[in-house]
Amino acid sequence: MLLMSSSRLGLSAAVVAALVLGNALGAQAAPSAPRWQWTRVSYLSGESVYIDAGTSAGLREGATADVMRRDSVVATLEIQFVSSSRASGRATRGGPIVVGDSVRFLAAPELITVAAGASSSGASAPGGTATPGTATARSSRKARTITGRAGLRYMDLQTGTGASGRLTQPAIDLRLEGHRVNGSPIGLVIDARAHRQTTGTGRTDGSTRVYQSMIEYQGAGPLPVRVSVGRQLSNVLSPLGFFDGVTVDVDRTHWRFGVLGGTQPDYANFHPSADIREGGTWLQWHNATGTGTIVQATLGAIGSYATAGINREFALATTMVVTPVFSVYATQELDLNRGWRKDAEGGKAISPTSTFATLRVAVTRALSLQGGYDSRRSVRLYRDFLTPDVAFDDAFRRGYWGGAALSLPHVYLSADSRTSDGLTAGRNQSQTATLSLSRITALQFGTRLRATRYDGPTVRGTLTSASLEVDPWNRFRVEATVGRRDDQRAFDGMIPAKTTWVGIDADAGIGRAWYVMFSSYREIGPSDRLLQNYTGLSWRF
Repeated sequence: MLLMSSSRLGLSAAVVAALVLGNALGAQAAPSAPRWQWTRVSYLSGESVYIDAGTSAGLREGATADVMRRDSVVATLEIQFVSSSRASGRATRGGPIVVGDSVRFLAAPELITVAAGASSSGASAPGGTATPGTATARSSRKARTITGRAGLRYMDLQTGTGASGRLTQPAIDLRLEGHRVNGSPIGLVIDARAHRQTTGTGRTDGSTRVYQSMIEYQGAGPLPVRVSVGRQLSNVLSPLGFFDGVTVDVDRTHWRFGVLGGTQPDYANFHPSADIREGGTWLQWHNATGTGTIVQATLGAIGSYATAGINREFALATTMVVTPVFSVYATQELDLNRGWRKDAEGGKAISPTSTFATLRVAVTRALSLQGGYDSRRSVRLYRDFLTPDVAFDDAFRRGYWGGAALSLPHVYLSADSRTSDGLTAGRNQSQTATLSLSRITALQFGTRLRATRYDGPTVRGTLTSASLEVDPWNRFRVEATVGRRDDQRAFDGMIPAKTTWVGIDADAGIGRAWYVMFSSYREIGPSDRLLQNYTGLSWRF
């Protein structure tokens, strides 16, 4: 999982400061109406779908988002993990999704200032503009501007067969989030978690961390400036990762400008650290929001410096066009090499690095084509644990790919081919076909089938997986998954390897506030085995 902060950042101070300022400034901010927000799918890993939108756009955990092609909804996402500028989730309806797909969602009314009025029927007028003087308007004014969750979780992990391979981990978590608290310009995001783990040998240790800790100010008027302080992610200069510092962001109708600076946390314990200082600036042109189309181009510059000197200096260029018919996304990083970096790059003063480009075209309402190239050195992901199919997709991420997808009512079929120079040695080829059936019968029956064949200089083989789920009344979901990977080694004398896995997941909403989940996963590899059971109970408020 992407870690965001440490407990030394002052959880209570951030909460108190935001609440006090929010109450004091409550009458100063101009309200805004909820409306459709648009973004795109940026990355796929197993069943996880990553999109380029987060809490700053009004997205929250547990929300749903529609994956669109032309004017049709082809899949529904349940958002599971959210940062300020990105999120990940899983598809609960529809077929598999491709990078570049358009995504729309409604900003959560608890995370934005709701309009002062709404129509008498309770529905917004076209374009998201509400009419004044109604009961809905009165209830909107009472909507909570700070939401959150509190949860209890327990994991039991067994590796191998001996008692020494067992680990138990009870955990608690608390998340608070609010933007324009009580109608003021002040907002906050706090994500605190603590766990205590015990191994089979009797060793016990614990950790308490604050994964996010940020206070923000969002001004209104002719110069809408946003200032955020604390541990955060840049929603424009994403290669920076997370940092402890300050961001100043000015977003006009067509132009956006910003600067940021701070220090990089210690990656070993996530405590604040002054070992690496970093900063950046950007200039972006984009079309007006709320049009159903995204067009933007961004230029940025980033510098990172260690106590001994230069860590990395590079420029960033990004272009994105998202429409219901096609989408294009491309990004390029260009490193400026000085000092030791120039020697490490073979004397080159400038090095193009981390190229990513993807294109999707909807040929008809049902048929789409997609392709792309990925040479990024690393991708920041939200992740709890790896399954063999997810690990396979990560290993074959870098390279070229192309394919086609057919989307029909309740049926989704796709096929793609990939040439990869990723984590495995040499050039590898892989072909993958997927079939998905969804929303069948009153039980909301669904199934996903995947088959992949791969071939390279050191390994070749097949990977297959299948899942079956039911989701009656959209309140109680049960899903079972099985899979198998067979590696046939290319060199004589190397033993073939087989890995199998099986899992079951169940989750249910109890009333409007409680959410309970259970999962059990078992994996048997060529030399080891793993069994993981996970239970969670959360209260959302």
